[in-house]
Amino acid sequence: MSKGHSTFLEYRIYRKKFLGTIIVVIVLCLSAFSGVLFFFIRNWINDVQIQSQYRFQQKERQLENIQTWTRSYVEGLYTDTALMEDLKALFGAVNNQDYIAKRRENSLNSDSEIRYVPSDIKKLFLDGRTKICGVTLRSDNGIKALRMTNYDLWVDFECRTIEDVKTIPGFGDIMASSYSVRDPDNMSISMGTMDFWISTADFYEDNDEINASWGIFDADGDMLAHSKMSPQQEAELFQAALRGGAV
Repeated sequence: MSKGHSTFLEYRIYRKKFLGTIIVVIVLCLSAFSGVLFFFIRNWINDVQIQSQYRFQQKERQLENIQTWTRSYVEGLYTDTALMEDLKALFGAVNNQDYIAKRRENSLNSDSEIRYVPSDIKKLFLDGRTKICGVTLRSDNGIKALRMTNYDLWVDFECRTIEDVKTIPGFGDIMASSYSVRDPDNMSISMGTMDFWISTADFYEDNDEINASWGIFDADGDMLAHSKMSPQQEAELFQAALRGGAV
């Protein structure tokens, strides 16, 4: 049996046909394997893209809800005269001592109990749906940053720029909404701007179901926030943003 097998391999013409057949079979197997592998990889990529788009659409709707809630809150301020008086004092104060003095003046000039804006804004922080973790009041008298620490709301008068605000621990790094606040006695006069902030880590990274890189871009193409990624992944995301799709 072994003799016949060796004799068979000693014939040159059969050896060539045998090796050629083996090579063709290997090539066909590799081609079939590559096709199947490409099919499954492409399906996996499509699934990740669909899931990513769905998750971010969910986040966009959630962000729209936050904007609706904050807009309703700002509009509701106009229905409370005492609260608007304190908000006007806070917008006009240059430091905490100035704010206390303006509150004292409001108290002397009012027959009813004065309101405290930070205490009212606190309910936004305690409402888990809003995801609000910081509020800024911007006017010609400077920036006031309101944040909550250990269930107490604090007003920071030391910030000079929005970049200073972003350095406050736990304050937030994305401005979810911003509204101009008018003087209720003269609606043509703006007292300042009220901004509501959310945290990228709290808002976008609370779902670990998709193991994929992501980035958030503004209208100018600048990346506002992103997940951990390599330089190559970052470059690919920029290309995807330019094309207006996922990668």
